[in-house]
Amino acid sequence: GGINVSVTASVRTMVREGVCLQPEFEVRNKKRFSMVNLHQEHSDLLHQLEAHRRKTTMTATIKGDRQLGDITKYSSSRVDIAELTWAMDVFSTQEEFQVNALLAMFESAGCIKRFQIETDALVRFLLTVRGNYNNPAFHNFFHAFSVCHAAWMMVTESDVRGCLSDLDVFAVLVASLCHDLDHPGVNNDFLAKIDDPLARKYEKPVLENHHWTLTEQILQDPGRRCDVTSGLTDSESEEFLETVYAAIMATDMAVHKEICDFLAEKAAAVKEAEGENGADGPKRVVFKKESKEDRVMLVRSLVHAADLSGQGMEPQVAYGFGRRVLEEFHAQLGQERAKGLPESSYMKDLETPLGQAKAQLGFISFVLIPLWGALGSVFASVRPVADRVVERMTEIDFDRLEE
Repeated sequence: GGINVSVTASVRTMVREGVCLQPEFEVRNKKRFSMVNLHQEHSDLLHQLEAHRRKTTMTATIKGDRQLGDITKYSSSRVDIAELTWAMDVFSTQEEFQVNALLAMFESAGCIKRFQIETDALVRFLLTVRGNYNNPAFHNFFHAFSVCHAAWMMVTESDVRGCLSDLDVFAVLVASLCHDLDHPGVNNDFLAKIDDPLARKYEKPVLENHHWTLTEQILQDPGRRCDVTSGLTDSESEEFLETVYAAIMATDMAVHKEICDFLAEKAAAVKEAEGENGADGPKRVVFKKESKEDRVMLVRSLVHAADLSGQGMEPQVAYGFGRRVLEEFHAQLGQERAKGLPESSYMKDLETPLGQAKAQLGFISFVLIPLWGALGSVFASVRPVADRVVERMTEIDFDRLEE
């Protein structure tokens, strides 16, 4: 009981500080832009998204001069797609395997054929994206590769795929791969505290706008070396960019609770529809494929969930991601102390087994289970991931923390 009270208080602190869960909060007396509002029509939301995308379009420096080397060595045929399961150990993979696996994902999802993507352009795109990731403990290309893999695992399942268009699937893969481009390994709150150039350059949420800006510039590289959208019509290209933008912005943890509420609402509708529609209930009743608004909301939910899929992996991978998140938090706390800044309370004591266990328990209980539980209630193919998230929680033994 005492531990749960402490964890609850910690998570409430995270909410107050705007780190996660709360959909809107104040930063420097300016209201944060809310990407989801369940009390307004979805069509209004799309107009809001597009207006914000156009308003925040800026320029950023792409590490585009990276020597890509011999791109002919990459091929989807060099990967056994049967190995790309939820059990894959991302930390044992190397660059060549990652690029080949990504090629196989885009190919198996139908993107290459449907949108006439040239393999060389896709390889250059993938390598350029990889080259624009930094190497902090967590927010690096291993994370990006894992998130894209998780998203691919979901969108290629028939129950999920039946609710999306081909363009949606393409957008999901691109957004999930690019969603943390050039991440500095600290959060938006820290950037605001130190008045970082990024915080001065972008509207809030700062990092998500930066990730989007880099994504758009890579996609629209004037040299056309990374042009993976040349096969799209003008209208498809515009919709694609809108959807990628919406998905990347959905990785801002400030919208987490609203996405969970949205999925919970859909889960309740699925339960109500099961008697009349059987297994096809989610497809025909909950998410209407002909509705662009429904598809965009689903895309955003899937990319957000993929971003938080680490604890749904096998134990050794889940623990690896967990350690890296705590390491990154601990490093930020060190910077806050060194600079004499207000300390992020939820990042304290993470060097101790008890602090790590409490942080893990709070994160799984208050963040992951509401998200994955609702998503698994809507789509049967996702339920095993939700089950593994619960398993990670049951593995926390407060009596044997030192072991």
